[in-house]
Order: sequence, then C-alpha cells, then structure tokens
Amino acid sequence: MMRSVFSYVAAVVLFLTLSGCSKERQVFCDLTLRLVQPDGLQAVTVRIDNTLPGNVLRNYNTGQNYDFPLFVNGAANLRVLKGVYLIAFDGVATLSDGSVRTFRFSGYNAPDKAVSILDDVQTVELEVRAL
Repeated sequence: MMRSVFSYVAAVVLFLTLSGCSKERQVFCDLTLRLVQPDGLQAVTVRIDNTLPGNVLRNYNTGQNYDFPLFVNGAANLRVLKGVYLIAFDGVATLSDGSVRTFRFSGYNAPDKAVSILDDVQTVELEVRAL
C-alpha cells in the first residue's frame, strides 16, 4: 500500500514538473530589418531621423511607435511587440566609397500594405530605392 501511494505521488510530481516546463507564448519578436539595396550600392550605415513624420515603424494593432535603430551593413536588430506593422522611411546612407545617398522604403506604408510580425524571431526584407 505504501509503495503504491509513493508511486502515485511520484507520478503526480513528475507530471506537474514536466507540464510546468511547457514553453510560454512569447509576445515579443526579435526582429531583423534587412535592406535589399539597389544594384551596385553598398551602404555601410543608414541613419533614419525618427523625428520626421513620414518615417514610421508602428505597431498598427497598438499604435506604438518604435525608433529605427542604426542600420549597419544593411541590417538592424530590435525587439518589438508582435503584431501588424507599418514601415516607411527616408534614411541617409553612407556608402562604402564614402559618398552619401538617401535611401527610401515605402513598401509597408499603409494598413492594406502592412507586414505581419508574429514569430519569436523574424527577418523582414525592405527593398530600398536610392534617391
């Protein structure tokens, strides 16, 4: 009798321990924004002025705005709340030869063009134009 009670208690403890290890749903995404640059242009850095009204990285669901980080070698990383995003910007690109150009991205600038960012880790490619 004592052995069966012990086995039962051990089984319950094991079940509770293992069920508590289930992965919690994450509400944030570790996001990489990767610039797809025009042929022949390689930006070392792209800096976006977050104060300009047309430059937007906004969670459409919550209305929360995020500042664009500095793009280095065509990529920038940040942590955002999962959701649907509006993304548009003009940025100052410093090219590998030292010259400066303006890069524009407007692909996700309206609700009907917004991008879903729903994975725990996600990369979004942004095809920029040089002005």
